[in-house]
Amino acid sequence: MNIKFVFNEKSIRGEFSTLQMFLSKMQSNKIPYYFPFITTNNEKNRDYIARKIKEDMNNLLYKKRCVAAKKEWLKLKNPIINYLSINPIIKKHGKLRSKYVCIMTPYGPQGYYNPPHTIIVSIKLNKISNILETIMHELIHLILYEYLKRFSYRKQEKIIDNIILKSDLKNIFTKYKSQTI
Repeated sequence: MNIKFVFNEKSIRGEFSTLQMFLSKMQSNKIPYYFPFITTNNEKNRDYIARKIKEDMNNLLYKKRCVAAKKEWLKLKNPIINYLSINPIIKKHGKLRSKYVCIMTPYGPQGYYNPPHTIIVSIKLNKISNILETIMHELIHLILYEYLKRFSYRKQEKIIDNIILKSDLKNIFTKYKSQTI
């Protein structure tokens, strides 16, 4: 299982339509997010969006977080793969792919996923450990996507939290906290 980490304008722009579709859901579920763009499609707004994305793409802190998150994930990769391969819920109901993509972005909630293999994670999170926890959380969403579809959003989050908190993953993600939605 490999994760390709991506931080570029094309991938970030590609997620705008997905984010716009879920803005009302994030608001109604009180999910914190950052999306400073008006959804109207006019020339002035397009120019602002282009400038803002370029500004954010050149943010040195964001670049450093992307590099650090990738480096730390590579250190944790083998123990995570070992765990995922023996977890009974994942063995019975999951589909572990050989390749995933992780888009690092300053926009949106802490993290979300786009089936079948894309994880989107906020680099606005203050700690690399939070970024890694979010990647793990969203990865489990993708692995169990078909199984989890039958459950409510809250139940899905509870299942994922239990997989992390009631397993050896808690030894890797020692500060992971249950979702509060």
